[in-house]
Amino acid sequence: MGVNGQQVEPEVTVGPSSTDCVHAGERSFRSHNSLTVPIVQTSVYTFDTAEALVEYTEERMFWDEPEREEYGRYGNPTVRAVEAKLA
Repeated sequence: MGVNGQQVEPEVTVGPSSTDCVHAGERSFRSHNSLTVPIVQTSVYTFDTAEALVEYTEERMFWDEPEREEYGRYGNPTVRAVEAKLA
């Protein structure tokens, strides 16, 4: 009971929505204006030499292209999106 015998409604606290939880950690801009994080499928790569493979796995191959996305075993945009959500 409240003042003067009036019924008092309990305060309802609203937390983050399920949408906020699902999309947390995502970049607001996505390539090609996609609405959701795309699922990136992997592919098979071949290398001319073992040295080229080592450069690729150590991410030295594209140091001069920091925004370049390489898709495959060592990560892709989908993997990074999941990592950001779980972090």
